[in-house]
Amino acid sequence: MTERDDTVFLAEAQPAYPETPPYHPDTAYPEYPFHAVPGAISDRPNHAYAAVRELLRTLGLDAARYGTAEWNPLGELVGPGQTVLLKPNWVSHFVHNVVEGDEQILDCLVTHTAVLRALIDYALIAVRPRGRVIVADAPVQGTDFALLQERAQMPALQQFYRDTPIPFEVRDLRLNAIVMEGDRLREHRSLQGDPQGYARINLGQSSTLTVLDDHADLYRVYGYDEKEILSTHGGGRHEYLIARTVLQADCIINVPKLKTHIKAGITAALKNLVGINGNKAFLPHYRMGAPGEQGDEYPVQNWVLRFKSKYRYRLSHYPDFVREPIKRIGGLLLALTRAGQPPAVVGNADPYLVSGGNWYGNDTTWRMVVDLNRILRYSDADGVMQKTAQRRVLSVVDGLVGGEGDGPLAPRPRELGFLVAGFNPLTIDAVCAQLIGMDWRKLALLRDGAPLLGYTGDLDLVEVQGAATHMRRLTDLPSSDFRAPRGWQGHVELNERTAV
Repeated sequence: MTERDDTVFLAEAQPAYPETPPYHPDTAYPEYPFHAVPGAISDRPNHAYAAVRELLRTLGLDAARYGTAEWNPLGELVGPGQTVLLKPNWVSHFVHNVVEGDEQILDCLVTHTAVLRALIDYALIAVRPRGRVIVADAPVQGTDFALLQERAQMPALQQFYRDTPIPFEVRDLRLNAIVMEGDRLREHRSLQGDPQGYARINLGQSSTLTVLDDHADLYRVYGYDEKEILSTHGGGRHEYLIARTVLQADCIINVPKLKTHIKAGITAALKNLVGINGNKAFLPHYRMGAPGEQGDEYPVQNWVLRFKSKYRYRLSHYPDFVREPIKRIGGLLLALTRAGQPPAVVGNADPYLVSGGNWYGNDTTWRMVVDLNRILRYSDADGVMQKTAQRRVLSVVDGLVGGEGDGPLAPRPRELGFLVAGFNPLTIDAVCAQLIGMDWRKLALLRDGAPLLGYTGDLDLVEVQGAATHMRRLTDLPSSDFRAPRGWQGHVELNERTAV
């Protein structure tokens, strides 16, 4: 790892995105590959494209040729004829708990296509004439991938590259999906998945989850049969199903959306790797029960909550006339069992309504995320773990508009105005936490994940370049008071903030 790999780079821009796809730049930059294409320069401002370009300049990539037609910043990472994979955050086709149809709300949910457009252009400069660029992700199982693409304006971008023509492809890396009607599971669907297949990688005793193995029978993933998750983790086995599109790419650009997260506190470069796994049943999200029962699903012990947790998946298969009376009876029993209990809260949430590991006591999700990051760093193209790093991954975090509150699926938009980049996802996430007003020491993913990811330094001393000249260390950065998820409020915020 070079000195630059631990440095985090920032670019500031207007906290907004251009409105018209396919998001052409508003300037005919010397290196721009589509000068000759009619209409390929926008007459409207495109601050996102300019910010990506500035970020690549700040990274110092191909610095000697910056400002010339030969500037090829990603050429340091990938060459002609090779493959670049861009991994966005395409978690869902709509923001949960809001009325569908407000497509602008996607700005805080998924990586904006305007940011992807700029990175794709620079990837094409690097790999032409025979290379290819792939954009791929594995959203949550309830995502309508085609509708997500439509709302994210990806078809317009694909059409532009087809007309050029450019070798460009979009892939859904999931093996399965579900169709929901409210909270009722209507249909399971098998998907084609990754056309390059998958590598089933067993970390065994090297998994970060190993310390929990005495209670591996409690691992759960909401919306999946417990038998599926227990077949992949436990008894010394910790398996992940990694898309070979990811492992076999010559260059990976991780492009997450900066948001809060109900199970991890924050989602940025580290957490975005959940989307390289093709089946969510390989990803433990929490352990069933309360801490007193060796679980981390919810904070208080209650037999009604335990019963609900155990049978919720099965109940989702039943028709409304069966499910609804059971839910009402369950609500009544819960009210009776908690009668007279003190009105304690967890963050800003009723502890009896916390579920699915959606609180600061979740001790499972962050470990799974660390495992995935170690796999991406040390697994070779065949899915065999090696002792030395097999690839460098450039991460570019879309924080022009971030998501606060109950992310990643139900965030609310919050203007921020930053792109954040670098080669070490841990230091990137520490900077992202500072920018949204979270203390990295209060996030297990960063505090406890740092040594497991081989980082022995003080994250407060992470070097920051770009943006304002006075920013040199993480603690020099301004911070915005993003609203934490309900189950995390009061437990992750910085004690003191400098408002942006």
